[in-house]
Amino acid sequence: MHRKCLQIIFLLSLLTLVVSNVAPKASEIFARAKTSGALSKAYTHYIRGLLYENEGALEEAIAEYIQALRYDRKASEIHVRIARNYIRLGRYAEAMDELKTASSIDPEDKEPRLILALLHSFQKKYEEAIDQYEHVLSIDPDELQALGGLADIYLAQDRLTEVAQVYEKIVELEPDDPVIHFSLGIVYSQLERLDEAIVHFKKAVELDPDYIEAHLGLGVSYEIKGQKEKSIQQYEEALRINPLHTKVYHRLGQIYYQQKMIEEAIHQYKLLLSLSPSAIDGYIELAYIYLMEERSEEAVEILEEAKALKVKEDQVWLLLGLAYGAAERNEEAIAAYQHSIEINKEDDFAYFRLGALYEQLGREEEAALQFRKAIELNPRNANAYNYLGYMYAEEGINLNEAIELVKKALELEPDNGAFVDSLGWAYYKKGMIDEALSALERAVELMADDPTIRDHLGDVYYKKGRSEDARLEWEKSLELKSDQEEVREKLEKLKESETE
Repeated sequence: MHRKCLQIIFLLSLLTLVVSNVAPKASEIFARAKTSGALSKAYTHYIRGLLYENEGALEEAIAEYIQALRYDRKASEIHVRIARNYIRLGRYAEAMDELKTASSIDPEDKEPRLILALLHSFQKKYEEAIDQYEHVLSIDPDELQALGGLADIYLAQDRLTEVAQVYEKIVELEPDDPVIHFSLGIVYSQLERLDEAIVHFKKAVELDPDYIEAHLGLGVSYEIKGQKEKSIQQYEEALRINPLHTKVYHRLGQIYYQQKMIEEAIHQYKLLLSLSPSAIDGYIELAYIYLMEERSEEAVEILEEAKALKVKEDQVWLLLGLAYGAAERNEEAIAAYQHSIEINKEDDFAYFRLGALYEQLGREEEAALQFRKAIELNPRNANAYNYLGYMYAEEGINLNEAIELVKKALELEPDNGAFVDSLGWAYYKKGMIDEALSALERAVELMADDPTIRDHLGDVYYKKGRSEDARLEWEKSLELKSDQEEVREKLEKLKESETE
């Protein structure tokens, strides 16, 4: 049960009430008719009204019922019958007047109050509806229609605790109804009471082993609790029931990837795309996995397929830029980034990635333009500030600006070790050795396994005349990344100087 369904529930419930009692409920009228000529006439008009109603002649039926009331004003059931026909004609205000009259004649009659409650709910007059349902429950605490109506209203008002209380009462009355257990499980999951949600999802599955929504509810609940294996079991059970449920393959792919079960994740995404070739998110997420696994050509292949869908094109082209770049297809990468920007000129990340590629290709001026555009679009793009500042530091130009740029990045992310390293390197290039040393020692504390930071700190130690400390840092840098010829050369020169 969901809030969006409230109007549909109202209409279905109302239709049930309106058409359910077409057969005459005339016993009381007939009993009274035997004692009075006037009441006999009332009974005659009532029967005529029922006949017209059964034929679908609602206006004529109403007219006969009104005639019946001239002879028997205490017949609350006739007012209810008129109200039903007004509802079928869409004349809700007149229906409510008749129902209120019926309730005043017989305060213990549940039927007019149940219909009134539904009409109030439809008009979003929830407190009035609640009053009617509570009155019915004071007459009959086990009235399921009143309990269900109350639950629907509380749901529409986000009063989830009250919804749960009502559903618990319904479960007591209908313990073998899997739908009620499932509904209660949904409410408890929304209340973040996952253990209770799991209890009711399990009960729903026990009562109906093929209740796919209950299996999915269990899967989501276990997933939130971090019980991934149990979650996977439930999703696989859902696929047993419906092997074409593409959303389950999608979710399984995401879970397997989170579990670092890469091949299983890829398999699920491929199943998803085979069943739903237009599932753009499947292409995007699978391409991302390939990129993270350094399988750039496979990423390119899947993204080339995604291009044909013409959906989320800016994201597809952006990922294509990353994939082409990783495959060292640089001109294609540049074109892909540019195409992404043409589609979405406000995406600061696309400008940033294009800038990074230009920098890697030695096209610093073009890179700087892209980084500045990214910052213009998003003044909180810390990576753009840092990359531009570090690039200037590497080149040994605009060093004052480089320091200020990296400081802005650190204002946004104070404990980012890479940014602290950039600041230290900019200080070093400007000849501010003590400041560089302080920054780079902190950078090592934050990112002890970064070979570049270790290399930079070694340079500063060497500049300070601390050759042994420099040697240790350069050796650690090589240990972390062995293919650094410049670092190896520094160590060789240091050894040579020590032997002279």
